[in-house]
Amino acid sequence: MEILSLIEYLSFERVLSVIAVFLVFMQFRQSNKIAVLEFEESFDRQYRELMLPIPVSVLMTGFYQPRDYEPLREYVYNYLDLSNEQCFLASRGKFSKQTWVAWRSGMQSHMKKKIFTEVFEEVMKHNPNAFTYLKDQNFELYYEN
Repeated sequence: MEILSLIEYLSFERVLSVIAVFLVFMQFRQSNKIAVLEFEESFDRQYRELMLPIPVSVLMTGFYQPRDYEPLREYVYNYLDLSNEQCFLASRGKFSKQTWVAWRSGMQSHMKKKIFTEVFEEVMKHNPNAFTYLKDQNFELYYEN
């Protein structure tokens, strides 16, 4: 009788062990999802901070007054740098697919605008090796007809 009790006890411990391993796995998975979301949110904050000083009319159309080029140039350059970093990290699988698709779409939208294309081309003229991961995206740029 003692042997049967021992077998039942060991089986019960195995079941508890499997449940414990499963719960640890689920906790790890949830912690990983939270870490990725926090990481992505840090990039969202950086993006909003960079875009805040740019007039909405410029963000919507890409057009600006010539006198505004220099201050806009700084913000757009920093945006391009952030975008390049995002492209690099996406190539390493550091973002969720849903987030990357949304961000990439936003990048394409910006790159079609005059101010973003002009700053990008200015950087490429002076440093063709800059923003390599952003260049690899082959975004359509703004061109006057």
